[in-house]
Amino acid sequence: NVLPTDSLILVLHTQQEGLRVDQALHGHVVFNLAQNLIDGFKHYSYNLPTWLREGVSHYFERLINPKFNSFDASEGSVAEETRKENWQPPTLKLARSGEAPRMAELMAMKDFSDLTLASHFTTWSMIDFILTVHPGFFARLLDGLKGITNEHGIADGSNMAEAHRELFKSGLGMTYAEFDAAWSAWVLATYSAQ
Repeated sequence: NVLPTDSLILVLHTQQEGLRVDQALHGHVVFNLAQNLIDGFKHYSYNLPTWLREGVSHYFERLINPKFNSFDASEGSVAEETRKENWQPPTLKLARSGEAPRMAELMAMKDFSDLTLASHFTTWSMIDFILTVHPGFFARLLDGLKGITNEHGIADGSNMAEAHRELFKSGLGMTYAEFDAAWSAWVLATYSAQ
């Protein structure tokens, strides 16, 4: 966030591992711009939930080419990464075993450093689920989470957890536990083990 110009910027260098391949660079730009676009929607006044920002970025990057993957990290930390091209089998395994992070756990994550590899697979898949099964909800979710103001009309995301939970109830008619179950059932019915 460049405060003097009130804008978001993305700076890349092609010396970064793998970005000399055109499709990798293309996907990496899409990964970051997807996040910048949802961050900038209705102004970048506070952060959206980490799961949502990372999941959207993974989803759109993987539409370009799933062979190349980008991962966000926090300053001073290293992201858990994978070169795995097909994310369906490990996500299916997480859903089958019941070891996938739950929405309540994902909402508790404050920073990219909280994301494990299982979280990356799950956030990508949850966005896949929402956009495939409940596409109208995605717009409602973003619209409801961006532009929150306090009683003085000042942008204030301090009540993000409650707003997020309420949007799941009003927009999907689901609690987090019901969403987790619906997502898991969809993964089990849709994703391939190979």
